[in-house]
Amino acid sequence: MSGLALQNVVKEFGSFRAVNDVDLTVPHGTFVCMLGPSGCGKTTLLRMIAGLDLPTSGSIGLDGEDITRVPTHKRNLGMVFQSLALFPHLTVGENIAYPLRIRGAPKEDQKKRVDELLSMIHLSGYADRPVSKLSGGQRQRVAIARALAISPKLFLLDEPLSALDAKLREAMQVELRQLQQKLGITTIVVTHDQREAMTMADTVVVMNGGEIRQAASPIEIYRRPADSFVADFIGQTRSDRSGGGHFGSRDGARSAGAGPAVAAGCGEGDAFDPPGRRAPDRAGCRSAFRHGDLRARSRGHDRDIRRCRRPADRSGLDAARPAAGDGRPTGRRRSHTRCLCGARQMRREPPRTLGDYLPILFPAGMLTIFFVVPFGTMIAVSFFQRQQGGFYTPAFVYDNYARFLSAFFGGVLGFSLMLAIAVAACCVVLALPFTYLLTRMARRVQVVWLVALLSVLSLSEVIIGFAWSTLFSRTAGITNILVALGLMDEAKALTPSFAAVLTGMVYQAFPYTVLVLFPALVRLDPTLTEAARTLGASPLRAFFTVVVPALRNTITATLIMVFIFALGSYLLPQLLGRPQHWTLSVLITDQAIYQSNMPFAAAMAVFLVLVTLGLVALTVIAGRKGEAA
Repeated sequence: MSGLALQNVVKEFGSFRAVNDVDLTVPHGTFVCMLGPSGCGKTTLLRMIAGLDLPTSGSIGLDGEDITRVPTHKRNLGMVFQSLALFPHLTVGENIAYPLRIRGAPKEDQKKRVDELLSMIHLSGYADRPVSKLSGGQRQRVAIARALAISPKLFLLDEPLSALDAKLREAMQVELRQLQQKLGITTIVVTHDQREAMTMADTVVVMNGGEIRQAASPIEIYRRPADSFVADFIGQTRSDRSGGGHFGSRDGARSAGAGPAVAAGCGEGDAFDPPGRRAPDRAGCRSAFRHGDLRARSRGHDRDIRRCRRPADRSGLDAARPAAGDGRPTGRRRSHTRCLCGARQMRREPPRTLGDYLPILFPAGMLTIFFVVPFGTMIAVSFFQRQQGGFYTPAFVYDNYARFLSAFFGGVLGFSLMLAIAVAACCVVLALPFTYLLTRMARRVQVVWLVALLSVLSLSEVIIGFAWSTLFSRTAGITNILVALGLMDEAKALTPSFAAVLTGMVYQAFPYTVLVLFPALVRLDPTLTEAARTLGASPLRAFFTVVVPALRNTITATLIMVFIFALGSYLLPQLLGRPQHWTLSVLITDQAIYQSNMPFAAAMAVFLVLVTLGLVALTVIAGRKGEAA
């Protein structure tokens, strides 16, 4: 059968059943709206159709093929998420071309298709514009165009218009319906807006408690609701199909007889007139069901819809106001207006008196005592003259800095930089996927892992160094395990060696790297990778084409910070490596303590601090660019 078919679909989260034994058939080319209150299971059902969640039991078929266990990226569908999930690191044209690029389409075909879709959504010339520079309606159109780039079999939308203002939402309803009619794609929209569903859909699926209460055309649901919930959720309808009365509404029981819509001249059963709203005229009622031109709704009906969206708990505000003839409170919510005005007046002002500077005196004092004074002393000592016997006298010579040009210093500096770069690269390569998976785990699992990582950071470099020297030793090291497993003939020591130094430093810096990356990955919208999967990217490819590029500034800043962290290590190279593996920090300690050459040690320390401050500045710049993006 052509179309979508769901049979006995069940989805359970632990003991909670979110979707309960759902059966639904959607013919090809049909526009379906899933309607229901929050938590009724409509989004969960949509995610199972997309393959983002697997059903506990039941089957999902598309065009006669069982796709229940087919991965999302192989289902050939397009989906628009509630957050739109546009890729922030790509332009408008690159976003639309993403599913084509994933499938390896030639660049010429990609450009042609992008131009075609931009023309269809009336955004020609926007291909090179960043998505952050678009308005809400434009972003909505780009998300729709991206989902339609591959001409999918199924077009899914999860409350796509909820974030738009009322006027723009009306316009997008018209455009979305006209676009679906033009392309003839089977479309399923999830919404909690009754009016939106009734004015766009060929079929409305009303859900509650994880079950489908009724699936029928809008007219059918209006005239013959299946039960009291459908009648109450949709609005005023006839409970007795032969003309006996009305179902109860949210505002209480309604009296029997014709409703206000009928009294106003609308045909019986033709009007959507929830309690508390004025009945529109006959033309407005009829136009509400006319898909071709949604703009024909009367302005009076629009005002009634906006009036109905006031907060439910207004007793404290409405009690103090005189009521109009129809019982509606009059006047405006002035307290809310005053609150907003007060918020606008809150702004930062520069310090004006000495007392305004008191909060920063303590940190400024600590910075001066523990950084400015020691660093100034190092700078002064670095220009002193070294004497025989390890003494030095105040002077202003450049001999200590001139030694930077020697081959010995160049070799130590080069190895130090190479080792720090290797440690930073290894840590980021290992920590990025680990942290990404960690952020997708349950909160309890995250807490356990984070506590374990913090415990590693609490260990001193001495303890880490001796622990790894034991593990790499011949007598009690890991090579004895390899011998027992038959993978080695005899045990041998793995230290001192460069590999031992690199392993120890990566172990020390890995928890620090995870903690730096964790906040950025937690804030990353998870629907970005889900959108990539619906567009044809496998989970691994979605990680490398979406997550990594979207966090490029964070990754750059993390590399710099871990590089600085590794550049200051001096015990691990001594404990796990040979003299040729010593870093600049080790050389500074050797010159200051064992060689009694304090001026040269101070000069190297000044150089190391200046390099560190420069890298910190680069980190700050990268962070600002990330915020601007």
